[in-house]
Parts: sequence; structure tokens; C-alpha cells
Amino acid sequence: MLHPRIQHHTTSSEFLKELGFLHELTKDERFMDTVRAVAEYGLIDEDGNWRRDPATNVLPPPEFQQLKDRIFFMVQSAIRRGMSLRMACAECVVKQRISGHSFEAVCKDVERIYRTYVEAGETLISVGSRIMSRVEDNWPDQLPDSYVAWRRSGGSLP
Repeated sequence: MLHPRIQHHTTSSEFLKELGFLHELTKDERFMDTVRAVAEYGLIDEDGNWRRDPATNVLPPPEFQQLKDRIFFMVQSAIRRGMSLRMACAECVVKQRISGHSFEAVCKDVERIYRTYVEAGETLISVGSRIMSRVEDNWPDQLPDSYVAWRRSGGSLP
């Protein structure tokens, strides 16, 4: 998921120029929507080249953010249980089924994501609350009574 093998058959600038040309020719807004989607998903870097960081090429921004939240939460939880950072990252890679060029490379990516969260001051509670908010938003018609009672009591994560 973090490092798929993506091969582009054209440069990003050629692709975007062609989309602009087709928009001008046809006046079809779908071509401009495609240009906007390329920008929104961060598929090109600051220099206008296809990104070398393919993670953004796989998951749309909201889903990629959710994966990063789950990574931080899992790694932090494992560390709190006494596991080393290296082992916690490896366990996360396996449990989340994250694929990449090599197991070691993906473990380093997971560690990098974890360290970014730590540097930003994220905690288990803040990330856990964000995860639970998304769960609540997508929960079936009614929340389970036990969850509602826990939430009303000011329930917090360990």
C-alpha cells in the first residue's frame, strides 16, 4: 500500500498539457476536473514531476490520513505494552498488511509516520478520539448502548 509499483507512460507536464488542450478543444469540464484531481491527490511534486512518494498515488487523502492514524495508534499502543519501537513497527506492518518494496523499507516508513506524529505532539487520546469520531460517523443506524454509556461517562482511552 505504501510503495506500489507504478509506471507512468508520460511525463506529468505532458499529461497536464494534454488535459488542458482537450479542455480548450472540447470545453468539457471533466478534463479540468482531472487536472484538479491530480493536484488534490498530490500526484506531482513541487517541480511538476510525478511524485516519488507513491503512497499518495494509492489512497485518497482522507483514507491515507486514516491509515496514518491507525499506524500511530497501533505503534504507540504496542510501545505502551513494553514493545520496542522496531518491533511495534514490524507488528503494525504485518497486522495492517502494508506492502512495499521490502519489509524493512515499509517498517522504516511506519516508523517515520510514527515519529512525525510524536513530533507534532499527538497522543493516543487525540488520535483515538479522531478514529472514534470517524467510526461514529459511519456507524449503523444506532450506536450500541454500552458505547453510548462509555462516551457519556467521559470515557477515555488507556
